[in-house]
Amino acid sequence: MPLVDGITWHVHGIYPETGRWAGVDFPEGYYEYPSIVQEIIDIASAHGFKGEYMADEIQWLSGEKADPGEPLYSEIIAAKYFARGIIMHQGMDITTGLSGTELAFLNLPKMRVISNLCTIMAGAEPLNIPVEIESEETNIVNYNFSLLNGDKLIALWTDGIALDKDLGVEAKIILPDFSSSDVKGIDVLEGNKQSLTVNEENNNLIIKVVVRDYPIILYIK
Repeated sequence: MPLVDGITWHVHGIYPETGRWAGVDFPEGYYEYPSIVQEIIDIASAHGFKGEYMADEIQWLSGEKADPGEPLYSEIIAAKYFARGIIMHQGMDITTGLSGTELAFLNLPKMRVISNLCTIMAGAEPLNIPVEIESEETNIVNYNFSLLNGDKLIALWTDGIALDKDLGVEAKIILPDFSSSDVKGIDVLEGNKQSLTVNEENNNLIIKVVVRDYPIILYIK
């Protein structure tokens, strides 16, 4: 493994509705995927691997012919899953690549999400910082990043089945021993950016947001 430059695997789709992953039946494949990938990383590292991990051929099809047993999504839902998949892999320090099918049939929502993420996440590195989330929703996923200038990105989404129209859930984000008066919320699906009201309590930064079924990013200066 010390001689190997890269390890890659095909993702295709990871479907919360069916449990299928990469075209085969895989119980709880969607929700177990991050732990499976971490196991790959741990085993490779234990054998001396120091190269790059690449999750290739990612796809959530919309408008094209799906493989048997795999869902065909609306363009909006497919774009939401793309946003989740790209940020999840980047949060685990894994490069992502599109499938040839996706490259041939990229539609506007997916293109917009990919373009927005390329802009927002340029130079971002995974960051391990404590983040506390208080919400009635228990299935909120969180990945954190640091930019080259030291600014921080907090990515959040509800990790259930995506919908065409999702009203979101309210959440209070707590960053212990953190201070900032400049926090913006970024909608990666629409590309909108909005300044957020923040509070500081007991040396903790408090941010109240609406978390949706696709990544919302808190940009903290």
